Amino acid sequence: DRRSAGDDCVSLMANLSNMAKEGYARIRDLVGKAGDIVTTTIKLMIFIIVKNILLPIGFLMLAVKCALPIARYGAQLTADFRRDVKELEATVSPGQGSARLKGGSENT
Repeated sequence: DRRSAGDDCVSLMANLSNMAKEGYARIRDLVGKAGDIVTTTIKLMIFIIVKNILLPIGFLMLAVKCALPIARYGAQLTADFRRDVKELEATVSPGQGSARLKGGSENT
C-alpha cells in the first residue's frame, strides 16, 4: 500500500542502521566536547598555578634582589654614623659637651 502511494518502505534493518548512525554521531560529538572540557580544564589549572605560585615567587625573588643593596647601604650608614659619634666623643673636651656623647651621667 505504501509503495503504491509513493512512500518508501523502510525495513527494520534500515531503521536500526539509521539509529546506529545517529548514535555514533552523538557519541563522536560527546567525545569532542569531552576533549574540549579537558583542554579547558588544563588551561585553567596552568593559569591558576602561574598566577598563584610562580608570580609571587618571582616577585619575592625580585624584592630580595633589590632589597639586599638597600640593606647593605643602610648598614654602611649606621656604621659611618657610629664612627662619627666616636670621633665626636674624642674631640669633645672632658668638661664640655653633652653627657650622652661622653657616655657619662650629668651628675658630676
